[in-house]
Amino acid sequence: MQINGESYERIATSLDALNVRIARLAMALDVPLNDAHALARLIDQPQTERPSRRTASSVPRPIAITAEHRALHLFAELRGLLVLRYTLQTRSMADNGLAITQQIMMQTDAHLQRLGFAPGAGGCLVARRPDGHDAQLSHNRSS
Repeated sequence: MQINGESYERIATSLDALNVRIARLAMALDVPLNDAHALARLIDQPQTERPSRRTASSVPRPIAITAEHRALHLFAELRGLLVLRYTLQTRSMADNGLAITQQIMMQTDAHLQRLGFAPGAGGCLVARRPDGHDAQLSHNRSS
């Protein structure tokens, strides 16, 4: 499949921005996104309820934001961004094919590394092989 340069850059730019935010959240929350099992646990977590801002009289009152509430919010944001990225990747594979999508993902991981993140920090190069083992996509694939 072929993709025009403008479309390629738009997809790559969107995924770059997503991956930077994902990597920063993962670091802040100490979630190792280069581990497929950690990714699966994060995605499979049940949604947590947010604290209500309403009282019995239905008058809005500010609530105290605790460290726990903040962490729950950040975990929810991380999950949402991962789902968004997976949706964009799936759409890219359908529209542009696997080879182009892999190329974009490797480019975005290289961008993260240039920003000082460890390889795979955004979790975009971790895949699950059919045999259930982690398959790290890398820039130096030998197969």
